[in-house]
Amino acid sequence: MATEPDEQGERWAGEVPRRSENCTIRLIVFRDGGSGVARQSVINTFQELGVDGEGIERFAGRA
Repeated sequence: MATEPDEQGERWAGEVPRRSENCTIRLIVFRDGGSGVARQSVINTFQELGVDGEGIERFAGRA
């Protein structure tokens, strides 16, 4: 995926050269120490956008 920086130097996704059926995004939730409730709230937010996901406890509580 091509990215381009904006005026502040933040990089944003641009053109997708080839589409895929799968994409993995790893998010580490720090809110509430990475509790199951906090992880589920993130998953719920993505589900509202039509994206499915899962949470794992292995990284909970690590900074």
